[in-house]
Amino acid sequence: MGSGPDGLTPMIMRENAARWLKQDCAVMQLNHLTAESNIANPDPSINLYGRSMDSAIRKAWSEKGCRPSYEPSSRIGASIQSVDPQLARTYGTPAGGTIIQKVLPGGAAQQAGLMPSDIVVAVNGQPVAEDNDYLAVLLASPAGSPLDLKVWRGGIYRDISVKPVPTVPQLSALPVSSTPMVKAAPAPSSTSLQGMSLGAVTPSYAQAAGLPAARGAWVIDTVKGSAADVAGIKPLDVIVEVAGQEIDNTADLVAISGRMRAGYKTTVSLLREQQRHDVQMVLKNE
Repeated sequence: MGSGPDGLTPMIMRENAARWLKQDCAVMQLNHLTAESNIANPDPSINLYGRSMDSAIRKAWSEKGCRPSYEPSSRIGASIQSVDPQLARTYGTPAGGTIIQKVLPGGAAQQAGLMPSDIVVAVNGQPVAEDNDYLAVLLASPAGSPLDLKVWRGGIYRDISVKPVPTVPQLSALPVSSTPMVKAAPAPSSTSLQGMSLGAVTPSYAQAAGLPAARGAWVIDTVKGSAADVAGIKPLDVIVEVAGQEIDNTADLVAISGRMRAGYKTTVSLLREQQRHDVQMVLKNE
């Protein structure tokens, strides 16, 4: 699923300082290395994308008062790129996530079984709408600690655990500021309910998946044969309503299920590929 000039156009258009101000300084630093690599590419469209990215990151970096980090991080030995929503619709892949472009021979990613064209949609139970979501979890994790990935490959979701290798990242040519860099906040844990692993709907995932707002309970995975699986709920579904009550987050869903009569089937409304679906599901066992 290559980018091409048309595929890169929306990615170039989205580059602005406001987008990067939402990111941790360390995430910006790592992405600036990608921008420099794109600038060195002879392909005009990739070069333009790199320059747009470089300009946006530099503005955000300066405004946020970031400085380069000399602390070790971890790498899995794979190059990644955000899923292009337009191409995703064309090829029938998830609208959000990060694509594994290449894997380093003998690296942690290859040893774990990751392959080029795999799409990572969740890391440690947290939804991944773009490569920055993946990097944020990586940076918040202790160096070398395992990452549990939810991967889409050929229409099937797979669980792959990979143990990153601690490394010292190369520093990019971003300016130094006297202001200390803010560390990435630890990612919240996922919630389990009736065979569903649930996560928060982030603004970036909502935008990538074409959701009207960053609300609801994001289904990371379902257990085969569970109440959720029997009801027809699938990974990447977003539950937005239960029994006529709106769901803003996973806590709402858990609270409503706790008030349900045991064994009672209720209507669960969800969004799947921008379409609303209603299913009947038991939210509380007898």
